[in-house]
Amino acid sequence: MRNGEGENGPWFHSSIGHEFSAADMDVRTMDMVDAALASALRVLDERVALCGDFADAAARADDPDRRDHWLELMEEVELKAKVVAGLINRGWPDPSGE
Repeated sequence: MRNGEGENGPWFHSSIGHEFSAADMDVRTMDMVDAALASALRVLDERVALCGDFADAAARADDPDRRDHWLELMEEVELKAKVVAGLINRGWPDPSGE
């Protein structure tokens, strides 16, 4: 990302050549982070469900070690999902500083 100074204040060029004012760049980057976090949370939620399915299959196959493995992994993924959800729910400070 490159930046510079123009008639209307600072400006930024993205890596693909789009030009943004400082205010637009602030909003744009917050939106991009929000989208990335939401995507990460969806993938983590899907992974939790997948681990649960594998744990159930291992239980039906009478393989308690494998079941325990998937349940342990599921707990780890749930913890990560909780952290990401917390970041999403936390929101952003008011960029105007008010």
